[in-house]
Amino acid sequence: MHAAEEIKTFLQKTKGRRGVRIPDYFPDLNLFYASARHHMSRREESGLTDQEGFRLRKMGKTDFFARKRLVIQDKNNTPKYRMVVRFSDRDICCQIAYAMAEGDMIVCAAYLHELPKYGVTMGLTNYAAAYSTGLLLAHRLLNKFGLDKVHEGQVEVTGDDFNVESINGQPGAFTGYLDAGRDRTTTGNRVFGALKGAVGGGLPIPHSAKRFPGYDPESKEFNAEVHCKHIMGVKVSEYMSFLLEEDEDELPVGGGRGCTENSTVSTALWNTVKYKIIKISLYSFVAKCKSFHFQSGRQTVTSFKSRLKTFLFDSAYS
Repeated sequence: MHAAEEIKTFLQKTKGRRGVRIPDYFPDLNLFYASARHHMSRREESGLTDQEGFRLRKMGKTDFFARKRLVIQDKNNTPKYRMVVRFSDRDICCQIAYAMAEGDMIVCAAYLHELPKYGVTMGLTNYAAAYSTGLLLAHRLLNKFGLDKVHEGQVEVTGDDFNVESINGQPGAFTGYLDAGRDRTTTGNRVFGALKGAVGGGLPIPHSAKRFPGYDPESKEFNAEVHCKHIMGVKVSEYMSFLLEEDEDELPVGGGRGCTENSTVSTALWNTVKYKIIKISLYSFVAKCKSFHFQSGRQTVTSFKSRLKTFLFDSAYS
């Protein structure tokens, strides 16, 4: 008789009886335990388990195995900050967050749709755009806490591995940990482009160069030049030039013309974007705002904040 059938027969015969012991029906107790384990394994394989999964896990939004290790505090009441990177079809979201009982609290955020304000209007989902979004997040966060003058980060983009070091007698750097979510952390993933941008901006996020473009797993060597080409958008430029010469039918529908027209100035374009992000900050024009007052009775607080942001951006480029 099969193990599952034995247990089923035992439960049917002993239903409603009191004082029935397992060894009376199974003289060999180890045999009963083996039968029970086999029965439960069959239930797990068929999905008949009693425990309900987490809602966000069933929706495919959260990896709770990783989240448990990312939110646990190294010291009581000391939050562990995470650099959350999420991708959609048309946007990249980079946030600095920490976990609380009521949910995640966002300290600072930067989005891909902000890059057109810094001069780039196309190619907004590639590796170079992810790097710029992470760079914007780092400079915005350090400026918020007054650390932008202490930890300036990497001034020149070279593609080499860079780590922020603490300075004696100065406040420590703002440390965070990468939260890639459900994305595949493969070599060359854009998640690591945003990570590289944040580290280059002055955030000491623990990482390794093994997942950056340019790392060869066979020789175990890292080529910084290849990584620099990805950061500056040279790889995209070369590919678009190749399609323009070899096969124009493979050009992207709708955006192919604009990409090919700007393929030769890709490096200069992204250099300009990174320069504006480093030198120009949204919250660094307080001196220019002394004459900018809230008009009581004429506008709401929301419209005032919107008008103030527009004023700051106009002041930055004037």
